[in-house]
Amino acid sequence: MWRAEHFALHRLAYGRDDTIFEAAGRQELSLGGGRPLAFQAGSLHASAMRDAGALARFDLDLVAFGSRAFTASRLQLHMRRSGDGLDLFASADDLRTPEGDAVKTAMLQGSASAPRTFDGLRAGRVSWQSALEAWRQANGSLHADAVHIVSDPLDAMGQGSIGLDEAHRLSGLIDFKIAGMAPWLQRARRGALADALRAPRDGGRRQRGGQDGRGAGRP
Repeated sequence: MWRAEHFALHRLAYGRDDTIFEAAGRQELSLGGGRPLAFQAGSLHASAMRDAGALARFDLDLVAFGSRAFTASRLQLHMRRSGDGLDLFASADDLRTPEGDAVKTAMLQGSASAPRTFDGLRAGRVSWQSALEAWRQANGSLHADAVHIVSDPLDAMGQGSIGLDEAHRLSGLIDFKIAGMAPWLQRARRGALADALRAPRDGGRRQRGGQDGRGAGRP
């Protein structure tokens, strides 16, 4: 369910079955029985195109997203039913969390196999949980043609394929190539990662010192 402080809807009176949504201000989104996500948006533009009584394409462009969970300068989601797949594109720009984590860019472009398992969802007959379970049982997979994540100083690009196992955990492989590891490791050596890496070595020295008579308290 989606609630919006300011909302407008437009439908084409002729031609294709296309609906355009516009919203701004305070919003609330809830999926299933989970806790709703309250957020504010500078502007939200979306469009939904139907074909043969079911959603054939959906586009969402949200600017100046703000919530307690995270903020982003821009969020995009695009979905299209195409041939034997379900084409997907999602991106986030200038993503930040209250803990201070920052992602300059995150992008996923790919396609989901077994698209017929989502027909009931696209027609509004079943919940997204039921559609996702049907997709899992059909051995559906998400093929990521491109994954791109930039979080200074790291720049990661990957591709691969993932699905869900019987316990509904992610299963598959995405192969990443990462640039910027050297400056990231230099920062990490001054932080918690460095302490974690030193701990096993320091513990080993103390254990060996006790065994060979050079432990604490011995001359």
